[in-house]
Amino acid sequence: MRCFKPIFEKYLLETSTITELEQYPFMDAPHTDLYEGKLNNQAVALKRWRVPRTSNEQTEITLRMLVKKLDEWKSTSSHPNILPFLGLCEGSGRVPVLILPKLRCDITRFVSENSYADKLVLAYQLSEALSYIHSQDPPIVHGSIKDTNVLISWDYRVMITDIGIYATFSTPEMTQDWRPSDRPRFQSPEQLTRTDVESLQPPVDVWSFGMVVLQIYTGNLPYGHLSNSNTAILHIAQGLLPPQPDESLVSSDLWQLLTCCWEFNPELRPKMTSISPWIRLLREKQRFQRS
Repeated sequence: MRCFKPIFEKYLLETSTITELEQYPFMDAPHTDLYEGKLNNQAVALKRWRVPRTSNEQTEITLRMLVKKLDEWKSTSSHPNILPFLGLCEGSGRVPVLILPKLRCDITRFVSENSYADKLVLAYQLSEALSYIHSQDPPIVHGSIKDTNVLISWDYRVMITDIGIYATFSTPEMTQDWRPSDRPRFQSPEQLTRTDVESLQPPVDVWSFGMVVLQIYTGNLPYGHLSNSNTAILHIAQGLLPPQPDESLVSSDLWQLLTCCWEFNPELRPKMTSISPWIRLLREKQRFQRS
């Protein structure tokens, strides 16, 4: 890794200040492992990417892309619903380890363990985070909005993580060793068929937003009635939406919003800047009905 160090040196933290607390990850995904650690006395999560060994040329391309995406992420991290990363540290592989604040849990676990959670508030905060990154010039696309990238802070705020990082590790060279994943269940038709992830536009996040909201209301993965993600991909490609849940789980008003997020034509999906006030109106209606 030493020969690539100048590429990401500006985000590099002193290794002596970082302690890995556990031998095994507390969470693993198809391409990452998360370990508990400490940065000085702060609880942190150490994210290690599981990537294949590639040529020096490909490794340099990947690292430069990573730094570019970290720059974009850092530029938005003042928003209250965006998790700021703390830096990088050298690991055993060619790709450095990402250091993040350790938060409470992801959004679906939080909702499943807290019956009092106001799901519309959570949906609103997620929409605000996405509105903010899409409003940058040029717009920043997250590219991987799913439950494990939507976290809950210790003061009960939604915070999105890994902004833009999906594009770094989604090239054919990087994904050859990935394990099967639920990620496609959250992805739009155009994202599933496009190989140039750098050309993705904000509507892909709008689609994924709708799927995350559906998940937090039902407690099930999108297309949870389908046994595997490959079948879900076929349904998405054919324009088949998830079945409408019972009105007691998802109101008809909210379902209307979600189906707008899932327009097959990305140009017909609402912008996140329109979705936030839409959710505010749903909250006002909900309050009125309860009063």
